[in-house]
Amino acid sequence: MLLTLVRIALRALARNGLRTALTVLGITVGIGAVVCTVALGEGSAAQVHNDLMNLGESFVWLENGSRNVGGVRTGSGGAQTLTADDMHAILSEVPEIARCSPQVDSRVQVINAGLNWNTTYRGITPDYLQIRRWTVERGVAFTDADVEDRSKVAVIGSIVAES
Repeated sequence: MLLTLVRIALRALARNGLRTALTVLGITVGIGAVVCTVALGEGSAAQVHNDLMNLGESFVWLENGSRNVGGVRTGSGGAQTLTADDMHAILSEVPEIARCSPQVDSRVQVINAGLNWNTTYRGITPDYLQIRRWTVERGVAFTDADVEDRSKVAVIGSIVAES
């Protein structure tokens, strides 16, 4: 009985070859699309999780306020309202905050051996590296003494180093 059913099914598939091929193609494409969608979703979730873990535990980010100029809002950082005293006050008044680092960002042109590279610099304290869980691959990280002495030190990323 089962053998007869299989024989009838194979005969029907053979008679309708184009329909069979298109059905197999549709099923294959559908399975491939589902597999790719799941893989992209899992990869994206892993990347977001990794990015959040690199921020550190209980990460808090404070930025200067914005201002309105002629009715137009300039966005965060438009008004310089935070100071180093604010950072020290936060550290002393909020016991849940273990580390704090101010930062200043801007663009800079880096020149070395006749090569130019336009990049962004970030002025920070040594605590920033620990907050972001960044490690120095070669050389040593700068210290609080370097910050206080205003030493001319820098930690550069791999892209700038290669370029």
